Amino acid sequence: MMQTYFIAANLFALTAFLLGLNDFSKGRRGWRLLPLFLLVTSRSVSLIIFLAMTTDEKPATSTINALEAFSAFCAVWALINPFGYMSALWQRLAWFWGIIALFLSLLLLFPDWPVPYQIHILIIVVFGTSLILVSLGQISWLHLAAPLVLALAYFFGLLGLNSIFDLVVLLAYGFLIGALHWESVQTYLGRQRASEAMAQDALFFSQERQRLLEVREIISAVPSLSQSMEHVARSMAHITHSDQSVILVLDVKAMDRVRPAAIYCPEHPIDLEKLKKTTFEIAAYTPLQAAFDHQQQKMLYPHSNGNGLENLYTIWQEKRSGPTLIQPLLLQGKAIGALILGNPVTGQAIQEHDQALCRNLASQIAIMVEAHRHNVNLQSQIEELTAQAAQPTP
Repeated sequence: MMQTYFIAANLFALTAFLLGLNDFSKGRRGWRLLPLFLLVTSRSVSLIIFLAMTTDEKPATSTINALEAFSAFCAVWALINPFGYMSALWQRLAWFWGIIALFLSLLLLFPDWPVPYQIHILIIVVFGTSLILVSLGQISWLHLAAPLVLALAYFFGLLGLNSIFDLVVLLAYGFLIGALHWESVQTYLGRQRASEAMAQDALFFSQERQRLLEVREIISAVPSLSQSMEHVARSMAHITHSDQSVILVLDVKAMDRVRPAAIYCPEHPIDLEKLKKTTFEIAAYTPLQAAFDHQQQKMLYPHSNGNGLENLYTIWQEKRSGPTLIQPLLLQGKAIGALILGNPVTGQAIQEHDQALCRNLASQIAIMVEAHRHNVNLQSQIEELTAQAAQPTP
């Protein structure tokens, strides 16, 4: 019976090592091959010594007892993951436990050592179980079953129940194999999930890049400079599925004021030509002022405390309000206008990928806005000169 036990324990230890070799061969967990290798070594040496024993030799029996304790230490050590959830204090405690476990194993080499070897192993396994639990960060009954069943086995051995002892020790090694296999499966599933996530991210970024290129082509296809702002406002509303789109530009002569350059509002007609001649003081519109001051995109929602969103919609004579995106348009680090997207009809928030799209297109739209501002300023100067020339000479 004992011969069968030693052979079976050796085979179980070898199986655990082969599982670990498949799972821990790369990365930071490779160190865990060491306790598994030492486990196989200790079980093999125990088997060899047992087969070589002809009588009840005390030195040989003491060596086997020491190897039994060392095997228990290696089995528990293989289940501890110090790179998991262990703090620096617990890592130090793990090293201290390892030193104590080796010391307890060495004590058993003395033939006349009075303390039963089962007590040494119980001390090693019980304290090792707490280290396993801490290193996992969560309760894994399969990992805890191996040391707990091993402790139960040596408790039976201490009581002299040797027939039960052999079976329960082998069961503990079976749980060790199961725990290592579970880790291998979880590692594989984790890598698979990571690969799927990377593939999804790559596909998403590829689609967004293609979308960005297509949108840039749409915006660049301006019918004429005079229609550029209307084209951009309409295109951005369609692309982002927004109810309304407004482009405000800073007045060339009064940089603290803005005027509407384009309004896309299909729900009700707006006399844009009349509205274009009206300027609005930026300071009177809190969200607009904040976007210009911080030079960052702002996402606002109605009915928030004092965000001034309802007041902003009065610029283009809209009585309703909804989730609104304000994208400042910058050129050489200076604000020259803003793109505003709003959903006062549907009440839907501007999607994150549409927010990112507006950020990416802001510089291109800013160039078009600057050209529009200079064109309007030039037309204004021409009209002034024409009016002056038409006046009769005194």
